[in-house]
Amino acid sequence: NLFGEDVARPKKDPNAVPTDERILSAAEVAFGESQYADANLADIAASVGIRRPSLLYHFNTKEALYGAVVLRIFAALAESLAQLMAEPGTFEERLEGLMKAPSHFFRRRVVVVVVPLRPSAA
Repeated sequence: NLFGEDVARPKKDPNAVPTDERILSAAEVAFGESQYADANLADIAASVGIRRPSLLYHFNTKEALYGAVVLRIFAALAESLAQLMAEPGTFEERLEGLMKAPSHFFRRRVVVVVVPLRPSAA
């Protein structure tokens, strides 16, 4: 720059939640509140503060977004189960905890309970 000014983009906030994570969180709520066919990508994008084309940059189809949401849910469940298996206690205590874990997990994430495992044929 002729005037010695720094015109580069501002540095990203290292504590900011990445856009794809914000999209996944919003999509989880949207798919949980309505059926797959009724969830609207433009509405999901708007709830994140972006436009639909920006959402499609991160997840190129509704199906890809839905699949990522389902994988994210099951990854979080697997992580919570792994943490339970690592806790001290007898085998019976850990087994009892593992059997109760899915219901506790989904109770904390109420919106995912209604997410079907497959998109409906609509």
